[in-house]
Amino acid sequence: MKRLVILQHVEREGPSLFKDIAIDYGLDVITHKVFLGDCIPKIRSGDIFLALGGPMSIKNLSNNSHKWLNDELDLIRNLLQFNIPFIGVCLGAQLLAYAAGGTVEKLFDKTSNKPIAEIGWDPVVFNNKYFNTEKTSLEGNSINVLHWHEDRINLPPNAHLLASSKKCREQMFFIGKKAIGLQFHPEIVAQDVIRWIDEDELFVMKGLGNNGREILLEQNTSYCDRSHKSRVKFIGRIFEYFEE
Repeated sequence: MKRLVILQHVEREGPSLFKDIAIDYGLDVITHKVFLGDCIPKIRSGDIFLALGGPMSIKNLSNNSHKWLNDELDLIRNLLQFNIPFIGVCLGAQLLAYAAGGTVEKLFDKTSNKPIAEIGWDPVVFNNKYFNTEKTSLEGNSINVLHWHEDRINLPPNAHLLASSKKCREQMFFIGKKAIGLQFHPEIVAQDVIRWIDEDELFVMKGLGNNGREILLEQNTSYCDRSHKSRVKFIGRIFEYFEE
């Protein structure tokens, strides 16, 4: 059976919809919690790898408490070399870009030129035909997704940009034939967001102010369930692409 091999970086950021949809597509789902000491898995034929998000960043590569970040980079470079499917979400997308020669820097407001965080529900717009097929076209479409970051990715020259948001240009990209980076979180379900708000309170307040919790809970009510169907379709489209 083909596998979805998940690299999880922190307990609260699990695979959620990715896992559910992978099972629907007949994949065997294997989760490696690298932050708890699980080893980086060996590659098997037919694997799809998924690296999730986390509060770490590229700047933690020299941190002894996150030694697994360098092992994960080595894995991603091997996946790129052999065209093995890879999906990187948030931190996973940053690792993908870095492994291919890109960089990561703070996200700045385009008007004030001050550092900002992109937190909450907001659309991403697809702007490239590279992910389209005869059956499916994403170009010009948008979906509401959750954003939870304060960095932006400087893409390497061999990357293809696929989607952007108002605050951050580099939201979705391809590198090579089988590697996809997503700065946003399409996988979220309602209870995930509530847990993130509770466990990442300082980040929320830093980005949205003292009423950040209320802002996010209101957004969650408005957008999470309403966007569920389009996000499920989007994730399914990724798995279908790897089968083409």
